[in-house]
Amino acid sequence: AQERERNEVAVAEHLAYIAALKSGDPDKVDAACRKHLKSARHTLLTSIPEGQQRPDRAALPQQ
Repeated sequence: AQERERNEVAVAEHLAYIAALKSGDPDKVDAACRKHLKSARHTLLTSIPEGQQRPDRAALPQQ
């Protein structure tokens, strides 16, 4: 169930990014890209088991 939800979110974010690219509006492109990268980063970090994250990488500031 969680995997399906993550996939649905990713698809929606990709479609929003594509729409932003088509719009030609750099602010929309930037916002859509940042939203997706933040979500992808969160998904990646939560997929790594506790104790296996590198402390110097896990603590990177979120943008």
